Amino acid sequence: MLLQGKNILITGSSRGIGREMALAFAKQGSNVCVHYQFSERNAFELVDQIHKEFGVGVFAVSANMNEPASIAKLFETVAQEWGHLDGLVLNAASGNRKKLLDQTQEDWNRISGINVLGPVQCVKAALPLFKNKKGRAVFLSSEGARYGIPHYGAIGVTKAALEGAVRQLTVELKETEISINCVSATLVRTAALDAVTRGTMDIFKPEYFIDPKEIADLISYLLSDLCPPSLKGQTIVLDNGTLVEFTPHFKEEFVHVPKS
Repeated sequence: MLLQGKNILITGSSRGIGREMALAFAKQGSNVCVHYQFSERNAFELVDQIHKEFGVGVFAVSANMNEPASIAKLFETVAQEWGHLDGLVLNAASGNRKKLLDQTQEDWNRISGINVLGPVQCVKAALPLFKNKKGRAVFLSSEGARYGIPHYGAIGVTKAALEGAVRQLTVELKETEISINCVSATLVRTAALDAVTRGTMDIFKPEYFIDPKEIADLISYLLSDLCPPSLKGQTIVLDNGTLVEFTPHFKEEFVHVPKS
């Protein structure tokens, strides 16, 4: 019960990786705030599931991560429900399949707003709620922050900016007991991956994919009292060791063998 009695807000938690985190945290004894923007049905089904299976405090709130007023309302609701916050996970994200050079100003405003400015605003709003001026926040990034990936341009660029924001926030909050870190994962088997890539990731071997539960387990530790408070400003890569390879290993049928 790593998270017994803690109050944790997870943005973008009505499905996918966020949903797995909500279930994992509740299993570890935490109270959970499920945030969503569009998936209301999924959010309230998750709330019912958590309440029935784990009996912890749980509620759902809708908010647009690209609107400061909506973010402020989200944290006002958390304050009313709980009074304080122990952990914050910034998982909500947005993107499209356009090339980087084809992004419009509207695209950039929306994607960067949700993927970068929104999480930073969430941290700012959470500061007064962190219990005893202590708190832990975890940002979610991806390998697109380090590699060029087809049809992933705007997401990759904003994820790189998000990792930079983690470092900058750590410096700005160095006089506090607040720990902010980032988890960057390789290909995660979710419906979101299918939507973004449309099957193009099928060329990779199974070791290039991880289960959402692995991310949830890692973040459970980062939010727990077992994690040293001195662990700050880091981006932890969860990739099954594939990052250390020089080239990706494709499935055998996609490997080109030159003729002798």
